[in-house]
Amino acid sequence: MNAAALLERLDDVRETGPDKYIAKCPAHQDRSPSLAIRHTDDRWLIHCFGGCAASDVVHAVGLELADLFDRPRELYKPGNKRPRVDYKMLCILSQRWAVILNIFLQDIAAGKQPNPTDLAICRHALAKFHQFAGMDL
Repeated sequence: MNAAALLERLDDVRETGPDKYIAKCPAHQDRSPSLAIRHTDDRWLIHCFGGCAASDVVHAVGLELADLFDRPRELYKPGNKRPRVDYKMLCILSQRWAVILNIFLQDIAAGKQPNPTDLAICRHALAKFHQFAGMDL
């Protein structure tokens, strides 16, 4: 959903920052803006500081909770969930990658010339660290 579809249905909308807004909540008698609206990643987040449920807020303006998501509903089916992260295994593997990199760096510091196999193993361990750093945990 685009910003206009949600924001045009609300009263007294003010921008408070990039992709952040405040407006009067349509689900209760609001004298001053108490509804926080923010767009993040692929969805609109709404919070009424007066205590209204998100479903009450969207229904009050003729929308559904599904309308708060940018992507089509089919992409949110249970089969499309992220794979579970095995944190214990991730820690064990991270320790192993750290040992490999530590040995490699100690050899370099001692003046040992790395061979192609050592370089390949080091690159693999480093790539795994980068992959780990980019994971959405």
